[in-house]
Amino acid sequence: MVELEKEFEKVSTLIKEIDESKIKTEETTIQTQTLNIQIAKKVEEVSLKQEKANIVMKESEKVKQEIEAAVEENLDEKKIKGLQGFINNPPSKIKYIVQAVNCLNPTGSSFGNNWEGCKQLVMKASAF
Repeated sequence: MVELEKEFEKVSTLIKEIDESKIKTEETTIQTQTLNIQIAKKVEEVSLKQEKANIVMKESEKVKQEIEAAVEENLDEKKIKGLQGFINNPPSKIKYIVQAVNCLNPTGSSFGNNWEGCKQLVMKASAF
């Protein structure tokens, strides 16, 4: 009889441990499901952002192609050479105006008081 009681206690303890393990397993399952839902939401958010980024990239590619086409269409080598000649040797009135502006030092950088310095000023200003 004592042996049966001991066995009964062992079995009862095992049943209690199993029940506790079931509860822990259920809690872990619920936590896992919650995390899976959160992960699914994040994946959806990232997918939406990726789609938006792809749309922006496609649009920017179209703009880039339009700009390249416009540049190719409007590039005229004669005009470019003419502009280079104008910068290298403009009419004297233009030179005086640019030299006067250079003396005012609008960029805060000294380019020199000669025409070479003035050309640097013009190039820097064209970057704006």
